[in-house]
Amino acid sequence: MELLSNIPPGEPHVIQWNFAQGPGRELTHRLGLTPGAQVRVVASHFGAVIVEVEGRRVALSQDIARDIRV
Repeated sequence: MELLSNIPPGEPHVIQWNFAQGPGRELTHRLGLTPGAQVRVVASHFGAVIVEVEGRRVALSQDIARDIRV
C-alpha cells in the first residue's frame, strides 16, 4: 500500500484504507474517498493533491492525502 500523497499523476488506484479522523473523515466520505473507490491523482503541487473520483476533481490537503492508502 502507498500513501495517496505519494502517488504520481496518471494511473488509477483503488482506495484500501482511509485513516482520516474527525472533520477530515467526514469530508473524505462525502467526497466518495472510501475503501473500494477508484481514484486517480491528477496533480500534486503547492501543498495540495488534486484527485479524480466518481468523475469529479477534488483538491485535498497533503495531510488528508497522507491519511488515504491505495
